[in-house]
Amino acid sequence: MTEPLIVFSPSKRLRTKAHAPLVPKRSSKYCQKDGCVFSRQVPGQPARKAADVDFCVWCDDGLLAHALQDAGTEMHVKVSLACFKKKDPEVYRLALEKLDGYEVHSQDFCAGIGCVYSNVKPGVRARCQYAHDFCQWCDADGLVEAKGSIEGRKRLNQALSVFRTHPAVYEAALAKLGKDFVRASRYCGSTGCIFSYRNPGERSRARPQSDLCFWCNPAAVSAAEMTPSGIRRIGMDLRKFSTGRTDVFQAGVSKLSAAFLLDLRVCSLQAEQQAMPKEELVEQHARGRYYS
Repeated sequence: MTEPLIVFSPSKRLRTKAHAPLVPKRSSKYCQKDGCVFSRQVPGQPARKAADVDFCVWCDDGLLAHALQDAGTEMHVKVSLACFKKKDPEVYRLALEKLDGYEVHSQDFCAGIGCVYSNVKPGVRARCQYAHDFCQWCDADGLVEAKGSIEGRKRLNQALSVFRTHPAVYEAALAKLGKDFVRASRYCGSTGCIFSYRNPGERSRARPQSDLCFWCNPAAVSAAEMTPSGIRRIGMDLRKFSTGRTDVFQAGVSKLSAAFLLDLRVCSLQAEQQAMPKEELVEQHARGRYYS
């Protein structure tokens, strides 16, 4: 419950036992400085104070200097500044005058020059990443790392969706991402992917639970070389690539291991024969053998 600002207290008692009338006074829980206007909840009214002092942090130069030397109490000063700025510009101006000569460190917002990548208010400075001085857009290494992971690309795409209503911020963000960034997260995130099955030469769709397609994922290709179904998949894709784009076919072949390439034709034939139902084999009586 909010403490009342004005309370009624007995006036100074005389030496006699006469009744002392009650007079209105400022509550002892509030700053006793005349003209204090630094209440965080209601700027323009006196602020709360500690029990063992008479003035609030803003009205006592010694308390203010001590508060700015500790990270924990400095945070409260910065929170109060933010409240003043939002609720009462005049109180905010007076608070800044109190801070004249002091350096208030702000580690919450990006230190990048010209940062405008706030997700809340595009066009203003964004909050920095945890234990960093820059946001994900102004940190070159962090941006590369975000582009290379599923969760990172998801966050970047979400931010781009917010920036769309601010064309200048949106274009600046796209310029930082570069031409190799995939706007749609369902497509392969590898730079230069050309392994689309339907349209060889275009970017392929990413595999489930991954940000890479089959051909751009070395682990997936290596595992496919060891299974009949994987061998069949490789053979089908290579045949599709060879009929449309020889450069895509050559790029796909370069993804395969040397040992697999030596036995590619035989392995592909065996995989297809194992996958085909027996009723689809037609007997060629003239030659005494079967063909598909």
